[in-house]
Amino acid sequence: MAAQTTAQTGQWQTVAPSSGSPTARNECSYVQAGNKFYLLGGRGTRSVQAYDPATNSWTTENSSSLGLNHFQAVSYNGKVYVASAFTGNCCHEVPVSNIQIFDPATKQWSIGPQIPSGRRRGAAGCVVYNNKIYVVCGITDGHSSGWVAWLDRFDPQTNTWVTLANAPRARDHFNAVVANGKIYCMGGRRSGYNGSTFNYTTAEVDIYDIASNTWSTLPSSKNIPTQRAAPAAALLGNDILIAGGETGSSSTSLNKTEAFNIVSQSWRTVASLNQGRNGTSAIVYNNKVYVVCGAGNRGGGNELNTQEVFSFTNSGTPDCNGVAGGTAFIDDCGVCSGGNTGHVANSNKDACGVCFGNGSSCGGSCQPLQVTSLTIVRTGTAGDIGPLTQGMTINLGTTGPINIRANICPGSTVVKSVKFVLNGSVFSTESTAPYALAGDSPAGNYKQWNVTAGNYTLTATPYNGTGGSGTAGIALTVSFTVTGSAKMELIATNASSDETFRLYPNPNTGQFIMEMDMVEQHDVTINIYNPLGQTIYYDAKQQFAGKLNEPINLDNQPSGIYFLKLTSGNKVSTEKIIISN
Repeated sequence: MAAQTTAQTGQWQTVAPSSGSPTARNECSYVQAGNKFYLLGGRGTRSVQAYDPATNSWTTENSSSLGLNHFQAVSYNGKVYVASAFTGNCCHEVPVSNIQIFDPATKQWSIGPQIPSGRRRGAAGCVVYNNKIYVVCGITDGHSSGWVAWLDRFDPQTNTWVTLANAPRARDHFNAVVANGKIYCMGGRRSGYNGSTFNYTTAEVDIYDIASNTWSTLPSSKNIPTQRAAPAAALLGNDILIAGGETGSSSTSLNKTEAFNIVSQSWRTVASLNQGRNGTSAIVYNNKVYVVCGAGNRGGGNELNTQEVFSFTNSGTPDCNGVAGGTAFIDDCGVCSGGNTGHVANSNKDACGVCFGNGSSCGGSCQPLQVTSLTIVRTGTAGDIGPLTQGMTINLGTTGPINIRANICPGSTVVKSVKFVLNGSVFSTESTAPYALAGDSPAGNYKQWNVTAGNYTLTATPYNGTGGSGTAGIALTVSFTVTGSAKMELIATNASSDETFRLYPNPNTGQFIMEMDMVEQHDVTINIYNPLGQTIYYDAKQQFAGKLNEPINLDNQPSGIYFLKLTSGNKVSTEKIIISN
């Protein structure tokens, strides 16, 4: 009975790092990118720090500070995006005017696209879903006024913003959570309402359905049990955990943690934090929730530099090695590690970070003149598909048209070109990054590799001169198989304006790409309906013109015939989609 009770409530453990430590801070953000966790921002001047869960160690990645605070950072395509934040001090903090992007590979910040001038705010929720970034609610004038119910979507592939339906109510100082195609808004407050900073907390749970662009509010019986602002929030299995936060009734931060089950739509109390904290965020990794820093007191006092980890499995559930309550976990190379396994996490990586690679060629670290890995990419700007590994099979019927990119040692300025040799013959030589087998124009807009089914061996060799001249560096060779066909199917054409849209593959398993060519500028909406006529996917773009590659994911839908409707200005085109799981 005791074990069952603990399994339901879980346990928080304070983790002492093996080396380094996080800098005490609050109103910061904590986000995973790749194999590491990144701690960013906070009141005052704060560096970017990285935590490696495999080694339990902290390092400082970037000593400069942008003065960002009150934000929920997200990870996209290996980089960290801050799409809504404040700068300055209480209580009239100013919203940032541009998206801020941190690249872990270069350890540098860059300034991204502008945030629309009428939609800037801080203390908002932010999530990523289906390659889009959603920013919800927030406040425009620090802790004083201007709380909003806005919802905006940013597309990092096209650098465009779309205004979506407002939430049922305004709230700020909360973290949003996305689960099963829905955005959950829990906790928060209206800072500065009636002159009070802390008192007007929000009880209701508001849920946004991304596919239908509609909001709903749960009955009052399902309100958050403990109203609070600035808690950390995370999805662990089917439970959304709300941990810590602050209220108007206590000068110290809450340690209480409550869990909302998205299946039963019910709340329960789980284990409390060891240290009450507010003004931070959470990461879910290997079925555990990580929370770091924050403030021990309401309003930002008593800044913390400790990290806690929550898990339901510490109390009896077997780990990957079959040990009840064990701490072993699956590492980045798919190997059960830690605990009593005797295996050191990620020890199968070579010095370049490649699982089961030949680390001896790296000389202990990536060399400036070296191809470290190959990546399968979609054509156009539709993003990466994944790594190309030894012996793998690429099914073109699933991926659609592809290209292959050679990745060089991060930060290298020595590489000036990469030569690609395919099945013993020179296929191409690229002299401008990114270095792709079939080329790209402009940079990052990948051309299609016209490949047929068969067996291939590809060698990518870097050179310190353009056009494959100068000294050759450390090459990478991968053998792989290609099956299927990447032929696009034209499903609709408007000949009068020479506007087309295509999808591939079709039939598909629920994941496909829509390619659209718009000669004239129009407002564009995309709706996909199931056989019952219900909307299961919705997208809108304002005054769009040009070429678009839109990845669409419907893999949670059953097999059947679906219908896509494209509205461009006053023109409507429809066509069927066949999903076969």
